[in-house]
Amino acid sequence: MPNITPPSSPAPQVSESSPSSSTGTAIPADTRTHQKRQSHANRRKQRVKCRGLSQPYDYQARTNSQFKHQGQAEAVVTSYATNDAPAALSGYVGKNLETGWKRFVPLQELVGPRSRYGFDYKPWGGKCAIPITDKEGRVIAVLAGQPDDPGWDEVHQSAADLLDVC
Repeated sequence: MPNITPPSSPAPQVSESSPSSSTGTAIPADTRTHQKRQSHANRRKQRVKCRGLSQPYDYQARTNSQFKHQGQAEAVVTSYATNDAPAALSGYVGKNLETGWKRFVPLQELVGPRSRYGFDYKPWGGKCAIPITDKEGRVIAVLAGQPDDPGWDEVHQSAADLLDVC
């Protein structure tokens, strides 16, 4: 019985200069990663440049938001210097230097002309929002107030009742 072998198919011609894809020239992997790294570096430089141009507290809220939340009441300006306040490394939270009050301090000791703490009493009806600022005008706290909703007292009372149960 004769040995039958199928005819061989012609081998594809591959040259060093031919592209590996049909859409055009292929980009080597190291070139792609270089381009991506370069793009990320450029964007990082752009962000740093933008941060350098803007001051940390130059944000302006929209006019209607300012009126709704800030424009109804005059800000309470304090002599507190936030630049001198102790902060964590992130700068986002303050450091807890003490474990808290050692005793209950009545209001008469906190406020008044002979108070050793030097606090002022500012009456507040609880309805409008009042910003509290440091000596440079930065908002450090807000007395938020309650919403203009006739059913708010019911919601508030039911939440207080649930807290009493806990």
